[in-house]
Amino acid sequence: MEMNELPNLVTSYSFKEKQYIVKMTLVRKNSLELSVIDKYSAEEWRCSYDSSYIENLTHKTGNFKQFDIFVAMLKSGLLQTSECVTLDLLTLEDLENLRKRRVTVNVNGTRFASQSTQTLNSEGKLANRRYLILTYTVEFDRIHYPLPLEYVGLPNPQMLQGTIRRLEAEIEKLKSKLIYEGERIDIEMWNDRCETKIPSITIEYSMD
Repeated sequence: MEMNELPNLVTSYSFKEKQYIVKMTLVRKNSLELSVIDKYSAEEWRCSYDSSYIENLTHKTGNFKQFDIFVAMLKSGLLQTSECVTLDLLTLEDLENLRKRRVTVNVNGTRFASQSTQTLNSEGKLANRRYLILTYTVEFDRIHYPLPLEYVGLPNPQMLQGTIRRLEAEIEKLKSKLIYEGERIDIEMWNDRCETKIPSITIEYSMD
């Protein structure tokens, strides 16, 4: 992700009852960056795809989507605003098992964008790869679009320490603000009491 690029979408999503943080970023309107972070282990998977990669992927399914349309579909899936789009996060083994059922599944109208033999090689770091599967369901048809995500690993300890220090500083600011707000409210309440007492004192003196 480029230094000046901010995520267009950051949301929580549950895959197989595990909570993840998903970040989606558009870079120069022709490249998509995805980051999936395990909420509890902090492990991260990340990858970027240019418009030609996405459009070629959709073309393989026989259900071509332009880049901006695909991005909109992905966003609706993450926000769960469309019943036609669902998401899943698969391991390499999960994906291979799904491919083995491909002939049976195709009879039921499901199409799957194929991956190369090299992509399905389970050796080395590819074994830790994840696949974000976008499934588009329409009448009599289901199309799967697999987006590979490379394993990044755990966060850098120095980055974690920096994040912790930043969060601690923010907590202290919030505490100070709460104390200040509390003191300000106490002063306002004291002023209100004084204002209610002043008229009564004035009346008493005038009666004398």
